[in-house]
This record gives sequence, C-alpha cells and structure tokens, in this order.
Amino acid sequence: MRYRITKFQMFVLDWVARKIVIQSHEHKRNIVQYYKIVADAARDQFREDNRYTLNDFLDECFKESLGR
Repeated sequence: MRYRITKFQMFVLDWVARKIVIQSHEHKRNIVQYYKIVADAARDQFREDNRYTLNDFLDECFKESLGR
C-alpha cells in the first residue's frame, strides 16, 4: 500500500517544526524530543524491525533529507 503525506499534513508538520525548532536555551532538547516522536512512530509502525535495523533506516532517511 502506498501512502503519501498530503499537502495539509505537510503544512501542519512544517508549522509544528517551526514552532519547536527555534533558538532558545532549550533548542537542543526540543529538537531531540521532535526526533524521538518520529522514532517512536517508526517503532510503532515497523514492529518487525529490530532496533539496529530501524535506527539504520532512520539514519539513512535523515541523511537523505540533508541532501535536499
């Protein structure tokens, strides 16, 4: 099954990210918590993967996102 993020979902994610990722004394903690939300969602969705496989996949996705 193919599922793509809708324009509205992208809008909401972008809005949330811009509210979370702001320079402050807490910016590192906020970004880490944001990544944790993504990792937890991936862990819930891809239950058959072990931690190392899933972490490698998420790392690959993150590195690919930097190439934009």
